[in-house]
Amino acid sequence: MSIIFSIAGFLFYRNEEQKVKIEKQNELKTVSLLKIKQISDWYKDELHDATIISKSGFFTNQIEEWQKTNVGFESSLFKTYLNSKKLEHDYDEIILSSIDSKNFTSSNIRDSLPSIMKEKIRESLKNGTEVCSDIYKINDSLKIDFISPIRSSLTKKIIAVFIFRFDPNKHLFPIITSWPSSSSTSEIYMARREKDSVVVLNQLRFSNKKPLEYKYSLNDKKSAIVRGVKGEVGLTDAIDYAGNEVFAYVGKVPITNWYLISKINKDELFENFYFEVVVIISFTIGLILIFGLGISFIYYNRQRNVYRELYKKQNELMQAEAIAMNKLLDSEAKLRRAEFVSRSGNWELDLSKMEIHASEGAQELYGLRGSSYNLSLVQKVPLPEYNEMMSKALAELITKNIPYNIEFKIKQQSTGEILFLNSIASYDKEKNRVFGVIRDITEKKKMIEELIAAKEKAEEMVKIKSFFFANMSHELRTPFMGLMGYAQLLLELVNSDEEREMVEGIIRTSNRLTNTLTLILDFTKLEFDKTEIFLEDINPENLINEVYNQYLAAAEKKGLSFRKEIHFEPFFMTTDGKLLSEILINLVNNAIKYTDEGWIKIEGIKKTNDSGEEFLEILVSDSGIGISREKQSLIWDEFRQASEGTNRAYQGTGLGLSITKRYTELIGGKIELISKLGEGSTFKVEIPIKKPHNKS
Repeated sequence: MSIIFSIAGFLFYRNEEQKVKIEKQNELKTVSLLKIKQISDWYKDELHDATIISKSGFFTNQIEEWQKTNVGFESSLFKTYLNSKKLEHDYDEIILSSIDSKNFTSSNIRDSLPSIMKEKIRESLKNGTEVCSDIYKINDSLKIDFISPIRSSLTKKIIAVFIFRFDPNKHLFPIITSWPSSSSTSEIYMARREKDSVVVLNQLRFSNKKPLEYKYSLNDKKSAIVRGVKGEVGLTDAIDYAGNEVFAYVGKVPITNWYLISKINKDELFENFYFEVVVIISFTIGLILIFGLGISFIYYNRQRNVYRELYKKQNELMQAEAIAMNKLLDSEAKLRRAEFVSRSGNWELDLSKMEIHASEGAQELYGLRGSSYNLSLVQKVPLPEYNEMMSKALAELITKNIPYNIEFKIKQQSTGEILFLNSIASYDKEKNRVFGVIRDITEKKKMIEELIAAKEKAEEMVKIKSFFFANMSHELRTPFMGLMGYAQLLLELVNSDEEREMVEGIIRTSNRLTNTLTLILDFTKLEFDKTEIFLEDINPENLINEVYNQYLAAAEKKGLSFRKEIHFEPFFMTTDGKLLSEILINLVNNAIKYTDEGWIKIEGIKKTNDSGEEFLEILVSDSGIGISREKQSLIWDEFRQASEGTNRAYQGTGLGLSITKRYTELIGGKIELISKLGEGSTFKVEIPIKKPHNKS
């Protein structure tokens, strides 16, 4: 704020200074132009009066008469007339001279004409016009002459000249020196150039030198009058004859070789302004002091409040630090307990000292005493066969930032017990330290080994079971095929309805058992990875039609509506036709089995995915019992059904959908279930379309 006050005060000072300067310059210019006009008007008026008198018929006739009689200009009547004109126009003297300047007459002058006057007479005669001499000194008196030629009324030739003399102190200088509102340093004076100097024409206000005595050198570049004589007219800052800094206006007086200078000292110009400056400075300093005291008071109160807050915060921080320290100690105790319970610990390797710092848990595992050890000592604890692996892992962590996660065995130093340990670490490049944790995984390793052994044993049992089922299924299918053949022959031989019903029951039961054995055999092949893929070029429309025609009678027998929809033009694709047929058979068979009334539909659609790849989508839909959301995942498992239990309404092995899913995946496809309990189900199968080489 102090800076703002100071700047504002300075700007105000500069503005006021500029205003005063402009006002005074305008005043100087106005006064100068007024004086130049007054001098010019006086000059013109006197020339005009000289012309009027020179053309007077009285003078012309008298001069012509005297010239005829060859008599001089001495005449009491003539002198009387000259004196009357002198008094009328307030001339200092009127002189009548012959054109050779030898004969002249006046009321007072008896001496010969001065040379400057003779020069001006010749100039007037040469130009035939009125001329004016410059201001000059004669007998310590200043004079200025207006010379006007007198022409003959008959020949119009110049026969004589009139010289009208003025005293500049009486007629010209009063015009110059008067000032509309005079001041202590204001001044107006005139000057003209004489050879290599500038001469002041009138008496200077602050100099004892008389008119025409004060001269400036043309080399004085700081003088306003010298600049004006050289052509730099107008307003200017300069140095006057007394060495004062002034504002000045220089102007050229028309018709003459005179220059008028009006000036005023800068000291006087800003004399009254200095008081304003002192007031402004005092006011600004006062504002700064008041503002400073106010700020100091505010700052003092604020600092006092800050110190109070700091003291309060310090106490709070001390309390928080004590609480944090207690929590830290408690956390360390909990960490020690956790390490003891979990058989783990943490360690830190200082690479600059090659020194390891270990927690109590790590010390316990290694069987070492103390919290710091040399790295070489710790590297002796693991069994020798792990040393190379551990050194390589540590080097790769530090140099390549490869994760450090190793398992190794140690022989505990205190007990000699062999432990299986796992260590994980990270490298802090900025601190040049490795931070790690270590834990005892001996029991975990034992448990994993036991689990692996149990798993291998279970897998072996599954294989034995699958092999047993395969053999048993194969052995059972052969007699059942014979039994079914005999049953078919028997059906043709019996005549009674009761006997036919019994034979048909035998055939149905045998078919069901044969289908079950077939599923078991198929599942066994999948378990032993013996299901072979036979790629061939098939027409999917024909395949769908075959499955549809195969199960149409079974659907109609249950009173179901069975329809198919093909949404593509006939084409060929390369896949395993048998497996794809088995997939559709299993899905249609399930749809008929689990739908008691309503409809079944099979659809074929040719589609393109986001990558531009074509695939065949087959939808098998029904209005059957549906499957709840929580049971939809288990239907793909072996020997599982949505309606499980001994009293379930729909019998089956629970292998059909599991086999269907595996078949779908074997030919590169995927299967999906969309269902809601009580509203039916839709199985969606997507098979990639691989175009054959020899068919389109």
